Amino acid sequence: MSENMKALQEKLVAAMKEWQEIESKAIDTTRSIADKSDNPLIKNIMVTINSDSARHRSVQQFIVDSLEKEYVEINMQDMENC
Repeated sequence: MSENMKALQEKLVAAMKEWQEIESKAIDTTRSIADKSDNPLIKNIMVTINSDSARHRSVQQFIVDSLEKEYVEINMQDMENC
């Protein structure tokens, strides 16, 4: 792998980890708001945002892992088999 590609991957990993921190804060904040609110609409919206942020964090971790641990490959045959 070229030094340029390695540097780009490291930059992407750093950005994903930073983004994960933002998602973690959103998870904590929305949980707190939902716990404090008696309004069912506010609770529902906070739970929805919380779940969405958790999924984002999971995808970001997958990206980090695919760059740091195990390369993930996909090809046209994989797409055709879906």
